[in-house]
Amino acid sequence: MRTARDLENGRRRAGAGRLSRIGAGLLLATALLSAAPSGRAEPSPDRESASPKPDTTPPDSTQRDRLAPGDRLTITILDQPELSGVFQVEPSGEVVIPLLGRIAAAGSTVETLRAALVARFADGYIQNPNIVVRLAELRPVTVVGAVRTPGRYAFLEGMTVATALALSGGLSALTSEEALARADFLASQQQLGAQEINYVGQLARRARIEASLAGTAITPPAVAPSEKETLARFLATEERVLAANRDSLARQRALLAEQSKQITSDIDVFSQQLALEKEQASLLDKQVDSVRQLLTNGLTRQASLLDIERERSRSRSNLAQLAGSVARTRSLQVEAQFRLDQLETAAREADVAALQTVNQQIAESEATLPLARELRDVRRGRLAHLPAPVATPPLISLTRFSDGAFVHSPALLDAPVWPGDVIQVGSDEDLLQPGGLPPGTASPVAALGGAAAPRGADTVPPDATAEAR
Repeated sequence: MRTARDLENGRRRAGAGRLSRIGAGLLLATALLSAAPSGRAEPSPDRESASPKPDTTPPDSTQRDRLAPGDRLTITILDQPELSGVFQVEPSGEVVIPLLGRIAAAGSTVETLRAALVARFADGYIQNPNIVVRLAELRPVTVVGAVRTPGRYAFLEGMTVATALALSGGLSALTSEEALARADFLASQQQLGAQEINYVGQLARRARIEASLAGTAITPPAVAPSEKETLARFLATEERVLAANRDSLARQRALLAEQSKQITSDIDVFSQQLALEKEQASLLDKQVDSVRQLLTNGLTRQASLLDIERERSRSRSNLAQLAGSVARTRSLQVEAQFRLDQLETAAREADVAALQTVNQQIAESEATLPLARELRDVRRGRLAHLPAPVATPPLISLTRFSDGAFVHSPALLDAPVWPGDVIQVGSDEDLLQPGGLPPGTASPVAALGGAAAPRGADTVPPDATAEAR
């Protein structure tokens, strides 16, 4: 069974692949860490005092996990495929759900939205609805201003301002050995992080499949202390998937058992009717013999014999029909038992196939992770021999949807990036330069959430789009 977390892992691998192929472009991102282009004037004291200082307060992670316009959700209502599907949070902050209409989603978490859907569907639509809500696609990150390739880029877990600038090619004027080394290290670090997160997700999925096969609770796999928080998030999702699968299997099993019980009851009724009809037919046979004897002795009429023989024919016809009903219901009983056995077998075969797949993925990850770590360490060692940057980096600002509104603030290179963020490099005048904004974007705020264009629009560089596919 393929889950939303698998899709998210696929996007992370895709993002990591992009980083490795745009190494030449990544060198431009580290202008923020290396010397500024020659000939650039030092900022005046007046300008430094007037510029707002970046906010170094740790962001509220609960706000990052809240839904916003542009998020795509996979909503699965068990045993209701016509009501399930992929839904997008519209610019109004709502999702349109069959039967229910518009439901407020912006500002909610996935779990609170699921609870709201359960309450709404339970109110006269579906009895005891079992609903699973997952994030199918996060909003892209938009980079604008004085970068080489402004545009929208897929969000990657653990993304910072520096990695977003690396994806956009960095500053257009930076070319140096130091920049290339820093970009190479940043790319390898980002790729390693994505691989480690994907590996933890695979371990969590294997634990869920093994628990499903054993009929027990999920046993958390052993991971490094730094990965326990990531593992907890994966396990929370896998717990919900396991509970939903078991609930669906139990309801199907109970339905088939009730059907088999009803068929057994029908067989008993038909058998009793069959026994009575046999007794009736036997009495009619004796009555026919008696009337024939009376007719031979001239004590009755021929019509009386014909009436009794017709009654006997009807009794024999009913006897045949009842025998056929008993045979059909016994066949239905066998079929119900077969379906019950097949249900258990199919669920187990699906788990075994999924376990084989995830074991292969884990083996591949365990083979490639040491190489990725070695590559990261080699590039870090190369970077250590280069001089440290001394120049002041350009102004970077971040526009973010939080608490139902757009918030604009300065940002540092290591500031975490959220889905849907817009990163502006340089002053507002830089946006007026050719290529300062993605095509079709009127302002940084308009780029948030992808409200004006669908996800994966032509604002994403062609090589990044192909890799995402």
